[in-house]
Amino acid sequence: MLGLVATCLLSELNGEVVVAEPNAKRRKQAKSFGATLCVDPNDPGELDRSFQSFTEGEGFDICLDFSGHNSGVEQCLNLVRVGGCVMRVGSVFPTDSIELNPEVLVRKMLTIRGLHNYRPDDLATAIDFLTRTSSIYPFAELIGRLFRLDESEQAFDFALQESPIRVGIVMLPKWMTDQGFGNIVNP
Repeated sequence: MLGLVATCLLSELNGEVVVAEPNAKRRKQAKSFGATLCVDPNDPGELDRSFQSFTEGEGFDICLDFSGHNSGVEQCLNLVRVGGCVMRVGSVFPTDSIELNPEVLVRKMLTIRGLHNYRPDDLATAIDFLTRTSSIYPFAELIGRLFRLDESEQAFDFALQESPIRVGIVMLPKWMTDQGFGNIVNP
């Protein structure tokens, strides 16, 4: 989900966004979130053609990795231009180390950054962006199903069985559930 939101945000900033995603369904989704081109990173020929056509062989200005897989970072290091930036977002779990050739780091003058968490004003900016663009991008499609708070266990079961991008859990005020409004979540 982070990658899709970043795609539409960058697209709104008039950037050309190439998304590398192994899942065909998610590549299609990325197009509806503003991706200029979607490629299968497991197809070296397709990845190389996009690299050549978009960067004339020079490399991408910035490569963002949201996958959580070390192979994503390694590909970013290969695809970014001289003076470019590689950013890994949201990997907050133990992983294996990756190899980094110091010569490549120096010769390409790379900036490598990690991003975790946000400040309260970032959240306000995000809410404003989602509100402003909710009629442009299909954010609602990202939530496979909504559950009431008292259905949290079913929500986790659904997430494990169906693998949606996100599951929503909503907390309705007691007066609404007492009045029978709980069925507005899952009629």
